[in-house]
Amino acid sequence: MSTKEAKNKKQLILETALALFAENSYHATSISLIAKVAGISKSLMYNYFESKERLLNELIINGMQELDGFVPAQNGFLTEAEFDYFLDASIASIKNNRMYWKLYYSLIMQSSVMEISYAQIKEMTAQFFVVLIDYFHRHGSENPEAEAMLLITTLDGMAIAYVNDPDLYPIDEMKKLISKKFKQPTE
Repeated sequence: MSTKEAKNKKQLILETALALFAENSYHATSISLIAKVAGISKSLMYNYFESKERLLNELIINGMQELDGFVPAQNGFLTEAEFDYFLDASIASIKNNRMYWKLYYSLIMQSSVMEISYAQIKEMTAQFFVVLIDYFHRHGSENPEAEAMLLITTLDGMAIAYVNDPDLYPIDEMKKLISKKFKQPTE
C-alpha cells in the first residue's frame, strides 16, 4: 500500500469513528463497528490504531490542534483584529466540523472517557487562556480571569446549542452579541 493510500485509509477510519462516536457515543461504538462501516478489516484498523482509546485521542487532539491556530497573538498579546479572527474562526469551526464538536461536548460530560485526552487538552488550552486573560486585562477588566472564563463558557454554550439544533440556533447573531460584549474599548 502506498503512503497516499495509507493516509487515505487512516483518514477514512478517523472520519468513520468521529461520525459513529458522535452519533452512538464512545462506549456504544466498537472497533468492529468502525471497521465494518469503513469497509475495512478489523485487523487493518489495528495497523493504524492500537486501541479505541488511541483512536479517540487522535480525534480529540486533531480537533484541538485545529483551534491552536485561531489565536495568533504573534506579538505576545491578542489584538482587536486577532480577537475578531478568533471569533470568526471559532464559529467557522463549529459550523464546518459539527460532528467533531458534537463528539467533543458529549465526551466532556463523560469524565472516564475525557481522561484519555485531558492532559493534552489542558496543556493546549492553558496558553490560550493566558492570552485571553492578558487581552481582558489590557481592556480594563476588573477580573480578567473571570472574563476569560465567561467568554469560553459562552462559546461552549453557543457551540452546544448549535450542534444540537443548527437549523434553529442563530449562531451568526450570537457571534455579533459576543463580539459586542467582549470587545470593550481600552480605557
